[in-house]
Amino acid sequence: MIVAAVAGVILLTALFLATQHQSSPPTQSAAQPLAASDAGAVSHKITDGPPPPQHSAAAASSKPAAKQWGAKFKAADDYSAFISDALPAALAGDGRAAFYIGDAVFRCALVVKLYRGSEDPEAQLNQELAAMTNAPQWGKDLRAARTRQCLPLAKEDPFAQLPAVDGGYTSKYWLAQALADGDALAQVRVVGGQLSDIAAAKSMSDSDRAAKLKATDENLRAAVESGDPDVLFGIGMLLADGRYSADPLNGLAVALAACELGYDCSAKNPDNSFSNCALSGECPADADLTYYLQKSLDPEQYSKAYALSQIIQNAVREGDWETVMGYLKVRLQL
Repeated sequence: MIVAAVAGVILLTALFLATQHQSSPPTQSAAQPLAASDAGAVSHKITDGPPPPQHSAAAASSKPAAKQWGAKFKAADDYSAFISDALPAALAGDGRAAFYIGDAVFRCALVVKLYRGSEDPEAQLNQELAAMTNAPQWGKDLRAARTRQCLPLAKEDPFAQLPAVDGGYTSKYWLAQALADGDALAQVRVVGGQLSDIAAAKSMSDSDRAAKLKATDENLRAAVESGDPDVLFGIGMLLADGRYSADPLNGLAVALAACELGYDCSAKNPDNSFSNCALSGECPADADLTYYLQKSLDPEQYSKAYALSQIIQNAVREGDWETVMGYLKVRLQL
């Protein structure tokens, strides 16, 4: 069976999705600084609280290309500096800038909690690394790099000069702003949360489940129709999870198509769960999604996924969203 054959890929999918989860959008009113509460992740719902204020059409029409924010975020060695760079665009209605600000806040929440007020952050970090007695050196190096990305946020709140909002400028807030601005990556985040909520529900009527799945399908279509390779990769990996998909191989085909359409599917992209394999030296430095699928699938299954990816690529380029959606059927394994 395909589901069994892609078990290794599903593990990669689970790791990918684990890096994508943030909290639900917030309500607004009084002020708090950057909150450490983002360290706990829950699912996302578009309906949880009102979105941030809408932006003018003029602001929206002047958004920079969404891809630049992804590239800047992935290259950042200081998330505080990244937030300062992206903040004016986010406040002017750039949903992708808001999305990545939220990711920075989310990824740094635990470091902010542990290091805020530290008199000597480097000494504290070195003590933590020394306690990792069983960790390989590459793991320690990765921990150190990720901690240092976040240390400036533990020293200074980049949102201190903004108007007060209830709960502070958490990842929930920035996800809500990204959704209000129609960002497709934020829509994928919501779809993942919706599917997780439905799958985890211990009791739900057939009518409620059908209504929720209909809303999920509508959000999925809206994200797909962006044609954004980053978005398509996220959707593909989501629906490569056998808990959510009628055919996980179709999800893998969508992810492969996204690679050809412009998403960075290499192990050099830290957002790809398999990047750690390359860092550890267990995989080639130039490994990419194709490499991992060829290792995980038998030749016939890989050939099928590749052939489907060619069809999906062409459909995306032609704006044939019906064909693309035909390969993205949600079926929950309840």
